[in-house]
Amino acid sequence: MKTDSEIKNRLYFLAEKLGMNPSQFSAKIGKDRTYLSNIRKEIQTDVLRNIYINLPEVNLIWVITGKGEMFLSQNEIANNENFLLKQKIAVLEQEIKYLNRENGRLEGKIEMLTNSSEKSAG
Repeated sequence: MKTDSEIKNRLYFLAEKLGMNPSQFSAKIGKDRTYLSNIRKEIQTDVLRNIYINLPEVNLIWVITGKGEMFLSQNEIANNENFLLKQKIAVLEQEIKYLNRENGRLEGKIEMLTNSSEKSAG
């Protein structure tokens, strides 16, 4: 297993290759501007996820292990983007189902309140 400082060094090298300083890179992956300089132990999955989402051209295997190329091919990037889109579609489908159920529940309440007010008026 690679030491944590090797991963940190790869992230510094990656930032440089992307034309960013460590603060810009940290902000790009959704972390505090001092994140990169303050890494003391293994990077967390949220960091890897943010790299995957915000820097789709970066090879996460290289980030973690140092093996392979630093950047993915155009075909690999397209496959990752398709995967992300499928995930987003699945999340949106779940939200639609929830909203449809909530809409039905609210329509039922409205009907109940309407019937209740009609009875008390008549």
